[in-house]
Amino acid sequence: MLYSDSTHLAVFGTTSLWPVYLSFGNQSKYERAKTTSNALHHIAYLPKLPDQVSQLIYKRTGKVAPTPLLAHCKQELMHAIWKLILGDSFEEVYRHGIIINCSDGITRHLYSRFFTYSADYPEKVLLATIRDMGAYPCLQCLVPKSSIHEIGYIRDANRHVDAAHIDNAWRRNKVETARKFIYDQGRGITSKAVEDQLQEQSLVPTENAFSSQLSKFLPNFHQLFGGKVAEFDHHFQMVPSFGTDTIRTFGSMKVSEMKKMAARNFEDILQCIIPIFNGLLPEPHNKIVIDLLFSTPSKPFKKEFNLQTYKIHSLGDYTDIISKIGTTDSYTTQTGECEHCNPELWFPMTSKRSFEKQLAHIEHRKTRMWQLEKTIPQHGLHDSHNIQLKRLHKQSFSEQISESISLFEHHHISKLFRNLISLPLWLHQHAKDPALKNFLLKLKIYLLSQLDSLKN
Repeated sequence: MLYSDSTHLAVFGTTSLWPVYLSFGNQSKYERAKTTSNALHHIAYLPKLPDQVSQLIYKRTGKVAPTPLLAHCKQELMHAIWKLILGDSFEEVYRHGIIINCSDGITRHLYSRFFTYSADYPEKVLLATIRDMGAYPCLQCLVPKSSIHEIGYIRDANRHVDAAHIDNAWRRNKVETARKFIYDQGRGITSKAVEDQLQEQSLVPTENAFSSQLSKFLPNFHQLFGGKVAEFDHHFQMVPSFGTDTIRTFGSMKVSEMKKMAARNFEDILQCIIPIFNGLLPEPHNKIVIDLLFSTPSKPFKKEFNLQTYKIHSLGDYTDIISKIGTTDSYTTQTGECEHCNPELWFPMTSKRSFEKQLAHIEHRKTRMWQLEKTIPQHGLHDSHNIQLKRLHKQSFSEQISESISLFEHHHISKLFRNLISLPLWLHQHAKDPALKNFLLKLKIYLLSQLDSLKN
């Protein structure tokens, strides 16, 4: 069971991470849903399309990179990474299985099978290689966008079954032909030749990794997924800083996305917004927008309920999906959202530069420590004082101290490590002993003085 979603690592700024989590459907959903159970395994951190791509296109062509071209590059990057994950070694395991010595001591022969892929709609669109809210926006069936509002009708229920997306040779040939037009003949992403091949089912000219790598084992991967804006951002990125803190440089920030901005960012935007917009649109639209930026709307905008959305259409799939793979709490995106708290906690431990590899090392170290914690006995080091009390009461004095100690010695420092003592617990047990008054404070003062003497 796969989960993936982008998350922000800092309160302000645009630093983000795009992790892919994996969990095992054999495990109880009540255990998988707990963040503390470490049931979600970090298998990859997906990189986003570098800003240098847009800058390189602008440098070579003198024009801002078209939105369709950037969208195509993003899809190519996504599926290139998945092809690496689903490589020959994974195919071998998928076909023949793998023998694992499980934590309960039983050795099992396990076969990997994809059950679900939980993600937000924009990410599912990338994975399913269809167009975002195109003429056929559903990931599972070919429902026209104009018919989404028919949810609940018998014809809509029939459409979910009769017009299902199918990963067959016809679809793969369409994509391959469109790619030849682009890469062999130099046609544009939105050229007529390419559109004639793909527009019929709202496809995109990207070879799907799940289709190319797993078509022999996964007959239909669709079942897994239950212009001016760029120029606007480029204008902001060209604004130089002014003064020490009057206007800060926008760098590679995409103002159009309005993500994770601090108050100072909004202040800088307001100071620059009029020259940024001036000339962006043709007249008379340019004058209308410039005049609008001087004024504030006097009455609230009216927002009507939109029935032409993917969420409305997907309601028709719920009963069928639940009957096949169980209740939605097993594959809800909330599980992956809760796991985001871990990389957010680890992010301050990195150097903030090329942090994805550093986060991967931290995750491996944390996982290994958690495994050791489960396998090595906790000699009196459990978090719960009640459990420690029970353990110590059951042990005899000879079991706790295995060295002979003379009664005439002022103190004794053990050379053994297997009989550990929890200091807070020990003080709690001897709370009425007057000899231990302010013991912890005195001990800290003594240790600090010894460390200072060693330093000097």
